[in-house]
Amino acid sequence: MGSNEIRIRPVGGGEFTGLEIEPENASSGWLFVLHGYGGCKEEMLPLSISLARKGIPILAADLPGHGESGGLFDYESAMRCLTYWQGLKRNNFVAAIGHSIGGRLVLSLDLSWNVLISPPLSAGFAGGKKEMIRVLRPRRVREAAPFAGLVETLNRLGEDLPADPDKNGLLLFGQYDLPVVKKTAEAAPPDNYTVKEIKDSDHHDILTSRETWGVIWSWLAGQVVHG
Repeated sequence: MGSNEIRIRPVGGGEFTGLEIEPENASSGWLFVLHGYGGCKEEMLPLSISLARKGIPILAADLPGHGESGGLFDYESAMRCLTYWQGLKRNNFVAAIGHSIGGRLVLSLDLSWNVLISPPLSAGFAGGKKEMIRVLRPRRVREAAPFAGLVETLNRLGEDLPADPDKNGLLLFGQYDLPVVKKTAEAAPPDNYTVKEIKDSDHHDILTSRETWGVIWSWLAGQVVHG
């Protein structure tokens, strides 16, 4: 088996589905990876594989009501999702990466290191209905009503990023990202978050930017792997 060979296998089932992306000779600690509203675990695979090739095992999960997971998406089901995966891995996550609302949700895992990719602080999304449907993709989400789970979850999470001296975060946003995401970047507590703009990226293609992958790995290597 080559040193860079990656094994990908499904885990979970029912309301909670995920993928383990595990390299040969992997480290003991796992990264938890969570997609955004309207996304799925497969959307996070390019980033996850790039990090797994550095020797870190990844668990990428589907939120309830997304991808292959059952149930409806709302705040309570999202919290159950996080609890389920923490229990499955016996709290062996060393850091988490989340995109969009996934970035807000992973903060609930109470880990010391978090990477937030294009996270919104509030549900105040600007733009017309067609634009919001195009960007947020509610047709991919099973929830009580379009955007209902998104709005409820963001409202329940609050409009502040935690400023805990024992925790550190990397916050990335795209050059052409949503205004609400850029406001999050501006509001991030400077003592807790390293903030970086990814050039030539919007709210979604930031995930496939090699600049994104490189910045995340450099930060993780300094904070988690060698820190």
